[in-house]
Amino acid sequence: MSNLTTDNQFLFDLSQSLLASETVQQTADIVVQALQNYIKSYDCAFFRFEQAHNQLICVSYTCRNSPELASYKLKPIPLGAGVVGHAAEEKRTMNIANSNDCDFWLEYVEGNVAELTVPVIYQGKLLAVIDLEDDHEGYFEDSTEQLVQDVASLISTFLYNQLKHEDSHFKLEQMDYSERSSKSKESYFSMLLEQLGDPVFILSPSGKIIDLNQSAILSLGYAKNELVGQRIQRVERLLKSKTPTQLYKLLKHDETLVAEGVHTRKDGSSFYVEVKFAQLNDGNVVAVARDISKRREVTDKLESSRAFLQELIKMSPDVMYTYDLVSHKLVMGGKRLAKLLGYTGERLSSWDDALNLTHPDDLDAMKSRAKRLEESAPSETIVAKARIKNAKGEYRLLQNHCLILKRDDFGKPVLELGSIRDITEEDRLEQELEQRENYYRALVENAFDGIALYDVEGNIMFSSSSALKLLGYEVNDVKGLKAIDFVHADDIEMATKAWKWVLNHPGKVYRIPEYRILKKSGEAVWVENTFINLLHDSNVKGIISNFRDISYKKISEQSLYKISNYDSLTELPNRFFLKQQLQRYISQAHSYRHKVTLIYFDVIQLNVINSALGPWMGDKVLQYVVTTLGRHTEEFDFIARAGDDEFVIVLNQKDAFEAGKVVEKILSEFDTLVTIGGSEVKVSLRAGVVRFPDDGSEAEELLNKAEITARRVKDMPEQFSFYQPEVTELAKDKLMLEKEIVNAINQDQLMLYYQPKVCLKTGEIDSLEALLRWEHPVKGFISPQLIISIAEESSLIYRLTNWVITQAIEQISLWAFEGMEIKVSVNLSVKDLLREELKDNIADTLKQFNVSPSLLDVEVTESAALADMERSVSILQELKSMGVTISLDDFGTGYSSISHLTSLPVDQVKIDQSFIQQVNPSKQEGTQGNRQIIKNIIRLARSFKLTSIVEGVETQEQLDILKDFSCDLAQGYLFSHPVPAADVPALVSSGKLMPELEKREARS
Repeated sequence: MSNLTTDNQFLFDLSQSLLASETVQQTADIVVQALQNYIKSYDCAFFRFEQAHNQLICVSYTCRNSPELASYKLKPIPLGAGVVGHAAEEKRTMNIANSNDCDFWLEYVEGNVAELTVPVIYQGKLLAVIDLEDDHEGYFEDSTEQLVQDVASLISTFLYNQLKHEDSHFKLEQMDYSERSSKSKESYFSMLLEQLGDPVFILSPSGKIIDLNQSAILSLGYAKNELVGQRIQRVERLLKSKTPTQLYKLLKHDETLVAEGVHTRKDGSSFYVEVKFAQLNDGNVVAVARDISKRREVTDKLESSRAFLQELIKMSPDVMYTYDLVSHKLVMGGKRLAKLLGYTGERLSSWDDALNLTHPDDLDAMKSRAKRLEESAPSETIVAKARIKNAKGEYRLLQNHCLILKRDDFGKPVLELGSIRDITEEDRLEQELEQRENYYRALVENAFDGIALYDVEGNIMFSSSSALKLLGYEVNDVKGLKAIDFVHADDIEMATKAWKWVLNHPGKVYRIPEYRILKKSGEAVWVENTFINLLHDSNVKGIISNFRDISYKKISEQSLYKISNYDSLTELPNRFFLKQQLQRYISQAHSYRHKVTLIYFDVIQLNVINSALGPWMGDKVLQYVVTTLGRHTEEFDFIARAGDDEFVIVLNQKDAFEAGKVVEKILSEFDTLVTIGGSEVKVSLRAGVVRFPDDGSEAEELLNKAEITARRVKDMPEQFSFYQPEVTELAKDKLMLEKEIVNAINQDQLMLYYQPKVCLKTGEIDSLEALLRWEHPVKGFISPQLIISIAEESSLIYRLTNWVITQAIEQISLWAFEGMEIKVSVNLSVKDLLREELKDNIADTLKQFNVSPSLLDVEVTESAALADMERSVSILQELKSMGVTISLDDFGTGYSSISHLTSLPVDQVKIDQSFIQQVNPSKQEGTQGNRQIIKNIIRLARSFKLTSIVEGVETQEQLDILKDFSCDLAQGYLFSHPVPAADVPALVSSGKLMPELEKREARS
């Protein structure tokens, strides 16, 4: 900061500016602005001294860059507070160079350290304070201090005159207001009188009505002129008070009296009022009445209720009390409590007196009661018990119910309300009863037999722990159950007869040697049961059931039979029992000339599930199938397990149509994925149907034909089929062909052909798909689909897949050696995805032939992946992490879902050929829908950054559609039929395979 000296020019300019000031505020603003501009401190403030409040009020403030701090500066400063308050109080200049050296520094603005404060004094009287602050230490030099003092001296006389003029002007305004107020008071009072909702009367000291408002007229039913001049006694009678004139004489100025009375209307009816009287300046009386009829009605009711409660309290065996928690005294009930305990007088007047008589073991409970009561919620009742010594020295058990009736403004309890009852005898009886109950309960609970008690309707009233344990129930589980609810369905008739007998023979014992009751799980338990009717016994009032488990006895009797005739896993009849029962049905049908239908269910790919997830999972699947079939027991007559993954149901007297409906209904329950044992699997069934006598006359014959029919359905699109004679021959052919496939692998009769996948943007071959071919020495060409379907029925598929993978990788290696590096796709079946060694087999083969994993692509169908989604994702992810690419084959059929694209780690989406082959420009039916499906799948693949490929492209029109949809790759006869490996190099070197591209290039 530059050196500042007293500048006459500054003072002269300031004087000229002040000549234009007409008010104290203008003077303050001129001074603050001038000093801030001249001294350039951080801020400058002008405080006006208010003598009436002994405070300094900031009336003008400016600062360098923080105008928002003005609100803080506007806060009043008491004399003696901070630098400003000290300078004002001591009427001397204060120049603080560093705030750290000042004990009374107040920080208004963070960062300021220097302050200069100069009081404005006139003839020893404090008028104002000029205050400057800065964020530089020692900013205000002596010359600056002198300049501000000169300014204070310059404006003191001017400011004093302005303050005096301001005070005089204020007094004149007050006088003018008083005059105007006096003139309007009469009209104001009159208007206010009319606006009041309560009746108002202006009365003379003698009680005459001088004036009244509209509310008074309406409430009494008189005209105004009928009441003015009349005495108030005409319409008003005061209760429990002197006459109105006597009451008026008691009135004092600025004092109000209240009295209750009765107002009488013109029609003679009356109503209660509360009247407030006050004396006016002219000696007259103003009376304001309020209708309190409703209040009086409520008060009367409350008084009646209070009297009723007082009588009720007197009659109650309980001691009702109120306790003042401030004075710690029993307000009500102390004498009755003392009398209850045999004391006289004021022996019990506080809780301290009660604590002195409390059993030592109950003192903590009493203290806890006090704490819980203090912390209780509004209207919450606290219950406590304690033993209190009576006048005889005996301890009586008292029960206390209490709550806080009133709290002060801070929430502290003020008044407690409660009741006290002597429950000594009641507690003794309860303990005796409890001991007796525990004694008998121990006898019952420790009995080996199950014991239950029922009412006359059979509702369960009690069950022993041994009974609950035997049946697997908890106590709450049996509430609401009846005796009949526990009886096995086949034994209900017998149990019902026994129950009726027991009801009709009170006191008599009835024994059921053996029958079945049901556990909570539904499992049947063989028991011996004894009933006795004690409904007439007042101590029991029920029917007692005493039963014991005889399962071991029954098991020993039935074990040999069950082992011989039932399956241990599913507990269904086995094939042996099935044949016996089926033969009985055939005999009956032969006698009565009706039909018998046998439906043979085969669980598809159970061996795959066993291999992939373990035999225990296979068992879970079989149990799931049994449970599902069991939901349809009303549809058939018999069910059995006929083999490892085969089940049979038998229908009597059903025609072929009805039998077909039953099959369809059952198979529909196996359409979706299910979670079994924590894994998501697809359980599928196929069924073969045979009928007696159409398809055979013996049980074994029908079973064999049904089994053959079920196996044949695996190769059909349908889920079930009725028996056809040619099926047997076909089964024999398939068995022979399976052996020949094994020989074909051993003798190198199988071959791989390759079909190119073409890039639709360039027309060049992108990759190849390896396709299985077999030219049978005798039968000629064998369909690959037939080969694979036969192989998938056994572990032969593993060997076939390993052969295809090895041949394809070896061929990739040979082509690479010849300088042609190209990717090849191989197909995996559902069984391949479920075997552990797949990833290792592929990795070892790639390593054996030194082939990069990026040159191998595996194609899997959606249905194959869904057989075990979790396992499929795991195996495919392992292959992808190696560098092998994954293609999702036949997309758009089966269970196609966007979720599969997000869950499966695929690189390509291969759209099933059925869609493109049904696109025919000459036929509108079906074409548009398939076009839209293809378009949407391509878009979907692109959104997931996947390559789209369509197989089965055979025409130019189909190709044009795919190009319009921006499909990435295509495959089909339009480009090339599958060719042997020897023809692939020539095909690849020929260049573009897209016909229209070749034609365009030829024309150019």
